[in-house]
Amino acid sequence: MERMSRVLDELLALSDGRRRHLYRKIATNVVGRSLASSPLSNSEVDSTLVCCIDILMHLRDYLGAQCPRDVMRTVIGLWKTTVDEARTRSEKTVRACAALVLLSHERSTESKYLTWAVRDGLIPLLLHFVRAEVEQDVFHGFAILIHYIRVLMISRHFVRVLRRYSDQDIRPRAGDPVQVTEFIRDYRAHLAGLDYVAVCTAEVKCWNATCLHTASQHVLKKCAGCWTRYYCSPECQECDWAAGHQRICPIYAGNVDSLHDRVYIHYFASLAVQAASHHIVDNILHMNNQMGPTSGILVCVDFAARSRPGAFQGPGPDIPDVSVTANSSAECMQAAAMSPPRGIVWASLPEGGEGRRTISIGQFDLTAALASGEISIIPYTY
Repeated sequence: MERMSRVLDELLALSDGRRRHLYRKIATNVVGRSLASSPLSNSEVDSTLVCCIDILMHLRDYLGAQCPRDVMRTVIGLWKTTVDEARTRSEKTVRACAALVLLSHERSTESKYLTWAVRDGLIPLLLHFVRAEVEQDVFHGFAILIHYIRVLMISRHFVRVLRRYSDQDIRPRAGDPVQVTEFIRDYRAHLAGLDYVAVCTAEVKCWNATCLHTASQHVLKKCAGCWTRYYCSPECQECDWAAGHQRICPIYAGNVDSLHDRVYIHYFASLAVQAASHHIVDNILHMNNQMGPTSGILVCVDFAARSRPGAFQGPGPDIPDVSVTANSSAECMQAAAMSPPRGIVWASLPEGGEGRRTISIGQFDLTAALASGEISIIPYTY
């Protein structure tokens, strides 16, 4: 470790202390030349490549350097050569590439690294090597990468990237290992979520009260300030701004979920809540007996909890954790004071290996839920 630290310090000094510059130097000058290659033997090339990736991993892990976009492209390109070229690279090179992609995601609070990798061709590589090792123990890094990709499918943007760049590669084959079978099943289930969003948002209207255009008739663009309202033209946006949106827009400024994203998350949260309805109702009855019906009720659908390796357990890998708690936040107490009283539903969403965020999905009628044992989420409108 001390030797690696000294090497990194010397390399950083040569790069004027710029970590991103060092990343690019290693990727383009060393990895690129080895790929171009040269009179070196296979074993010499492999040793050089594995050493370079080890340095990149230490940069990411111990110096906190962000991996630039073009470096990720180079690493996936290197990984591709293990499949595309007649000269086969060693297993060490393959596993080093997978480990760098995995480390970049796990040390991040964003999903950008896996998104970049998918765009550059990660999915067919992963499926190829997992299928190739079906007779052996699958390399742990491959299994964990597939796991994280499945977790991020709760992001509509990520599933759209998967569909655009890898849809033709995500096809079942006879004898597929369980990791591949479950991955393909989850992917198909989340494609159904995209179809649901398309149907639900087809008749979304332009927010200008005097305009009759819908999403099925005209391309609607969202407000860049709040992402909650849609318009068919700048003129319609200006009319709605003057009519009152100027007071609402700052309240939702910084919102990162468009209407389509929220419909997508609502779809999967509703499936999870419906599957756990009896569990939720039993917990609400228990809390009412202990504390009375005046406390606020919060149901949290935790999609981010599945980001732990090995967390896919229970009835199916696409079923997230659902918890019920008494909550005294202003949102929950206001909902409990409504007539009829309501509970609140939140969703906890993954963002990279270390990141998560929570959004409020909607409400449900407590009286109806206790009477029927079923829960239907009423989504928020803006």
